[in-house]
Amino acid sequence: ENVGMKGVVTILLNDAKKIITLNTNKKLYHEQPLKQHDRMVSFYDPDVVFEKKKIGTEKIDGHPCNKYDAIYYRKSNPKEKQKALIWEATDLKDFPIKMELESPQGKITILYKDIKLGAAKASMFEVPKGYKKANSVHEVMGMEMGLDKEKMEELMKKMQKGRQ
Repeated sequence: ENVGMKGVVTILLNDAKKIITLNTNKKLYHEQPLKQHDRMVSFYDPDVVFEKKKIGTEKIDGHPCNKYDAIYYRKSNPKEKQKALIWEATDLKDFPIKMELESPQGKITILYKDIKLGAAKASMFEVPKGYKKANSVHEVMGMEMGLDKEKMEELMKKMQKGRQ
C-alpha cells in the first residue's frame, strides 16, 4: 500500500511482467506492462546477487535484526552494482524486514509490516471481484488530468515523503 495515498495498492508481478494498481476505496484497477527498469530487486530473483557483510544488530518494529552492508547486482549486468543496507529479522527466519536500496532512480526504502511467514494465496495477487478497469493509472490514483499545478506538486511531495 502506498503510504502517501491511502487505499492505493500496487502489485508487482515480476514473472508476468506487469504492474497492477488498485484503488480499494474506488474499487478501480489498472494493469500495465512491467518494464525491465521497473522490476523490484528481490532476494528470490535468481538473476540478483547480494553480497552482504554484517555490521551490527538493531531492533526494527520490535524484531531483533542482523544489519548488513550489501552490494547487489544482476547476473545479467554484473558491472552495474548498487549499495544497500539490509536488516534481517532473526525471529522471522532471517526475513529481510527492512532494506534501503540505492538505485539509478534514487534511494528506495522498503519496510515490511504485519509479516506472516508461509505460502501466499494466489488470490492475493489478483484483482478482487467487483473492481472496474480504469483507463489509466492516473484515474486509479485519483489524479485526473484536471488537477492544477499546485495540487499536483502537493501530491508529488506526499508521494515522495511516503517513499522515504
